[in-house]
Amino acid sequence: MKYGWYPVFASMILSNLSGPISQASIARFKTFALFQVVMNGAGGNLGAIFASKLSTDLVMAKAELVGRTPTSDPSKQPMLPVPFRRISKNLNQLGQIRADLEPNQDLVDKSYHLEIRTDWVDMREQQSYARTWMTVQALTQSGDMGRFARMLIMLIIPGQALFSCVVVGRATSWSALPSFNFVLCLIVASLLQVCILMMAARTLVVVLWRNRIDPDNGASPLVCGLGDLFGTSLLTLAYLALAELGDEVWPGEGL
Repeated sequence: MKYGWYPVFASMILSNLSGPISQASIARFKTFALFQVVMNGAGGNLGAIFASKLSTDLVMAKAELVGRTPTSDPSKQPMLPVPFRRISKNLNQLGQIRADLEPNQDLVDKSYHLEIRTDWVDMREQQSYARTWMTVQALTQSGDMGRFARMLIMLIIPGQALFSCVVVGRATSWSALPSFNFVLCLIVASLLQVCILMMAARTLVVVLWRNRIDPDNGASPLVCGLGDLFGTSLLTLAYLALAELGDEVWPGEGL
């Protein structure tokens, strides 16, 4: 419980940091507030989903590692895709009595926590967070988590195009559609936001796990706070780019 409050407070601070940017943008662009909710909500939710997925994968990997005998070497165990791990475990446990299936509590110690190896991280190795960011590893790596991250990012393109049409339609009583340049700027800004949040989610989950803090409680609030900060900042840049292009959110809107 004592660790659960720190990420919430940090998330509140990050969200409040976006306040001055939001106020300045709303004062300059009269439709900014309409799209701020869409921008921050979509990106923050996708980042939190990815953080939760990574955390769940670590928890499952640890549960499977605890269920093995102490003499088994984790580095020699085959790495199966996530959906097949439980099936493999159930097949290995056929014919065993319940006492044999109980986890050995002597294995659950501090060093054992860092013996986990998945298809996206090896906790036994020294982590290089700078290299992870520079290589955009959360998005470019192979395996289930890399494919899941790329799938979430692809949702941004049709999602933001649809949301922008709905917002403009409601604002104009369904008499206008958003301009092409605005939709393009919005999608580019959203893609940048989600990419940053994906990489931040991966780093936060690994850091929290290595410090023995539950990433499910710690990573998601921080990612949502970062989503508000980067979402507001990047949406401001999108509006500035639209102004430089001499275009409007929709025809006759008067940016």
